[in-house]
Order: sequence, then C-alpha cells, then structure tokens
Amino acid sequence: MAIQFQLGTVSLVWSLIYRFSLAFIVLWIYAKATRLNLQFSKKQHVLMFFSSIILMNIFNARIFLKTPLSGRVFIAAILGIVGLLLVFSFQFTLINEHQLPLKECIFGVIFCLGGTLFASFGNIISALSQRHQRGTKHSLGQT
Repeated sequence: MAIQFQLGTVSLVWSLIYRFSLAFIVLWIYAKATRLNLQFSKKQHVLMFFSSIILMNIFNARIFLKTPLSGRVFIAAILGIVGLLLVFSFQFTLINEHQLPLKECIFGVIFCLGGTLFASFGNIISALSQRHQRGTKHSLGQT
C-alpha cells in the first residue's frame, strides 16, 4: 500500500483513521455549505443495508469456516456498524417524530438484512466449495 511510504512514525491504522476522519469532516462541511440533500431514497437505503454484507461475511466466516477473527478486524466491523447507524441517524429521528410508520420501517430493515444475510450465506457456501475443490484453507479472499 502506498500509505506505508508516508513520512513519520504514525502507525498505519491510526494514519487511516486520521485520513478518513479528515475526509468525513471536509465532506460534511461541504455538504452543509452547499445545502446538499443528505436524505436517502428507498433504493439507496437498500444499498446501504446491503453494504453490511461485509460484516456478515466476517462473522459468518468465523462461525462456519473457522476463520480467525483478529482484534483489528473486530474493531473494524464495529466501526462499520457504527457508520451504518450514523448514516441512518436522520431517518431514526423521523421514526421518533412519527413521520415514518414504525412497523413498515422495522419490516424494511428485517427484509433488507435478511436478504443480505442470505447473500452472505451464499458467499460462505461458495468459499466452502472452493476450499473443498482446492483442498486448501483459502476462503473469502484470505490465503
């Protein structure tokens, strides 16, 4: 990775945290300054929920493939969940203000996460199949 050639003694993980935090602040200021609409359409909500497949793959690989789960990967997964919650925080306030029907929102979340979970199971089944065909411990991009 090119980031490893940076100057200074900051670790790679902290350097990435700094860079993504700075990018978030700059983009947030830009969005507010230009009055960019940060509300998501229904299609965008589904896509955001589908991005949780990465987290599901991590945990399902641990459960079904016995892939080791390092502390760094666990922390990254938690940060991913927090990020999803932050993205949807405005919609949560609309539910609290009764502008969105709670039952429909819960059904939509369950439906999206259920579909994503089944897609993750498909990835796990594919990794198991590849593992058995090759006779190796290769799974979900790990060598």
